[in-house]
Amino acid sequence: MHFSGPIFFDAHGVSTGALGCRDGRLVQPSGSVRHLDGAVAVPGLCDSHLHLMAMGWGLDQIDLSGARSVEEVRRRIAAFRDQHPGLAALRGRGWNHTLFPGRSLPCAADLEGVAEVPIYLTRQDGHACWVNSVLLQRAGLDAAVSDPDGGEIIRDDTGKATGILVDTAMGYGARQMPKPTASEVRRWLDEGLRRCVAAGLTAVHDVDVPLESFLALQ
Repeated sequence: MHFSGPIFFDAHGVSTGALGCRDGRLVQPSGSVRHLDGAVAVPGLCDSHLHLMAMGWGLDQIDLSGARSVEEVRRRIAAFRDQHPGLAALRGRGWNHTLFPGRSLPCAADLEGVAEVPIYLTRQDGHACWVNSVLLQRAGLDAAVSDPDGGEIIRDDTGKATGILVDTAMGYGARQMPKPTASEVRRWLDEGLRRCVAAGLTAVHDVDVPLESFLALQ
């Protein structure tokens, strides 16, 4: 459908250039019936659970979704690094070890030689991260560091951290990564909101609001 001007209701229910419903028919503010010529109109939708900043953050992360091996993950990291030279750290998201041969968890050693900067890769479900040895060393995750409440540092038979951090233990790695700038956060939020609008959302409940995001949204 193509309409001239904005199509919305404000927070008080006042319409401006909007469509309403009366007796099962769509009407314009003037009261005239609006014919859709076979198109479908739905009320503005509200998403009750999404991660707004994360939707846009993907712009600056390596997409690892669907990768079927450690080798493929390495190739995607290398390609991203070539396209974004000079980055002080690398982030990625979407890997799923159940797609890898043997279905075993990867480790920091699998990322050796890809880049000599911290690498932080979030698993598809968001409940674990895979980090490289550079980041492990910066985090100081030796045998003396215990698992945090609600999390786990995956270790090998000798007690050494393998590079997989689960749930709250992910914070050990995340704290070693560069903090996003205000302009980056704004760009990510703008992209998240653009995607919401494109999907027909008129309101959202953001369930993960870091301080940087909160301040930008204000």
